[in-house]
Amino acid sequence: MASVLGHALAGVAASRVPAQGERRKMLFSPEVTIAALALAVAPDLDIVIWILFKPAGMNPHRGASHSIAIALALAAVAWLVVSRGGKRGGAVLPLTLGLAALTHPLLDYLMGCGPPVPLLWPLTDRGWLSPVQLIPTAYYSRTLSGIASIVLDPRSIRGFILEIMIFAPLLAAQKYSTPRARLTWWLPCALLSLFAVFAVYLIYN
Repeated sequence: MASVLGHALAGVAASRVPAQGERRKMLFSPEVTIAALALAVAPDLDIVIWILFKPAGMNPHRGASHSIAIALALAAVAWLVVSRGGKRGGAVLPLTLGLAALTHPLLDYLMGCGPPVPLLWPLTDRGWLSPVQLIPTAYYSRTLSGIASIVLDPRSIRGFILEIMIFAPLLAAQKYSTPRARLTWWLPCALLSLFAVFAVYLIYN
């Protein structure tokens, strides 16, 4: 898994990709932002469910909740809620929520370590991982007390910083760029994000 912070930042950034012209106000609204954030972090609730209930036969992490099918199903539910049954948002709203949901399995795949990600469940239980690591390693525990200690681990803090370096520049460019000054924001911000990804590659590979 990427950390909850990394997933949240990536989900919000992905949800704002189509934010041009009249769409901008809607996609930057608190309602859509909260929905995108929730979709981006929801698959990791499998850890909480396993800690609390330990269902028989359940994979403690990176099970079916990390598949493309579940991501799109959750996005469809979120779209029905946010669009008030399809009455607002047009075609761009399900697209943006789908992008936000898909960031979770994508980031876990790009982390390149940990349990393989079952992207094509229920068609197959086979999992995949990227051959190179481009997202910082995030650590998790199978106990509540362990989760608290992991957050303060120096390795986790390093990962949080790298995730902020990757995604915060993209969020800034989305927020502050204008049609007349798009390149002024996007070029340096994209370079900062690429530099952070390259730093991850050097540190973890």
